[in-house]
Amino acid sequence: MSIVWKNKKNNNQTTHSMETKTIKTQQRGFACIASPDERYRIWIPRPTPTGILVCTCGFALSGHMDFVDAVDRLFYVRVDRAQTIDDDLSNLYLTCLQAPMGCMEQLLIDLPELMEEHLG
Repeated sequence: MSIVWKNKKNNNQTTHSMETKTIKTQQRGFACIASPDERYRIWIPRPTPTGILVCTCGFALSGHMDFVDAVDRLFYVRVDRAQTIDDDLSNLYLTCLQAPMGCMEQLLIDLPELMEEHLG
């Protein structure tokens, strides 16, 4: 799995290596998590001050409700809605149940494992 932070203004990236994962960080923008074969991607923006995250998925969530259920079982987020737009695009609406930035950081750690387990 790879996690990439992108800055929308100038696409600057800082790279940090951790074991088998490569993490690129940036203070602004969004994170993108991709499966090893890059078939599944999830873009995660910074949470709102009230703790709302609207993640954009590059695949239909309707065929992967076990993945949505697994995300909902995480103790620090609640899935409010899973919206499939078409075969290649979905939105996953999450509410942070803890501090928004800490919640997002933990999500960046847990999502790759859930993706590998439930999306294959």
